[in-house]
Amino acid sequence: MITLDTRNLENKGGMETLTNGLNHITGDVFRKVFTKAYTTRPSSEIEKMAYERYQAKPGFPYVSFRQAESLKLIYALKLARRDSLTAAIFESPRRPEFEAVVSNNRRMRDLRDKGYVNVYKVGRPAFHCFSLTDLAFQYLRRKPYNTEFTPERRQQLLAVNTGFTELCREYRETHFLEWETEPVVELDGEENVWKPSAVAVVWKNRTKTEAEQAFIYETPKSVFLNDQLAEAERLADFYSQTDVWKYFPVTPDLVLVNKDNHKKLTLFRNKERVATREDIRAWLGI
Repeated sequence: MITLDTRNLENKGGMETLTNGLNHITGDVFRKVFTKAYTTRPSSEIEKMAYERYQAKPGFPYVSFRQAESLKLIYALKLARRDSLTAAIFESPRRPEFEAVVSNNRRMRDLRDKGYVNVYKVGRPAFHCFSLTDLAFQYLRRKPYNTEFTPERRQQLLAVNTGFTELCREYRETHFLEWETEPVVELDGEENVWKPSAVAVVWKNRTKTEAEQAFIYETPKSVFLNDQLAEAERLADFYSQTDVWKYFPVTPDLVLVNKDNHKKLTLFRNKERVATREDIRAWLGI
């Protein structure tokens, strides 16, 4: 959890709100706020680095480069479906899809056997998802968070993380996607914190000096549909008054994610509400 003093950044030229909706924010500044974020690599870079050994650490069971990237991604997602890992690390235009899935399965089984990940089988039809163990947090040298997810929390995490998979498959080969699930940001000069379901930035270049798009994702936490409708309206009220947009290099879209069917609804675009109450009701199916 970190507070970003935007006044100091403005004085240093680190963050300056421009009239065209852009903020002078680079990847370094973004990572000061969203400290657990993962940045994707194009498949050509993953393949080039596949035989690197720098990720091997004394005292830890050996992990390959792709396995190390998988642990970093799970850290950012908190709970990762297999297809998210496949899309970000194993897929390539130069190999058949089934080879990517087989490669992913083999490496994730190895991580499980070496004690780095917990494996869950959920849903119907069943699919596999993964969380980190204490050994994985120690390997990454990152402070652990609670991975004892309730079924409801697991459903929320898996729903919002479908946004990562979709963006990854659209942008990974041509852009650099940065993503963090459930960041915690202290708001300037206030005691309260901002806890969106996820945030994402699509950078145009490796240096992260120019962004194509940005997103804030929110998944209603309420159980009942009418409560979810009320929660969506409360989110609309919050984002109509907040200035959290300033943490992004471009004004992000605010996207709602249905935790039952994973459908997305854009609630805000360019800080303006674009979905009506009836749109939200239709998105919820009520």
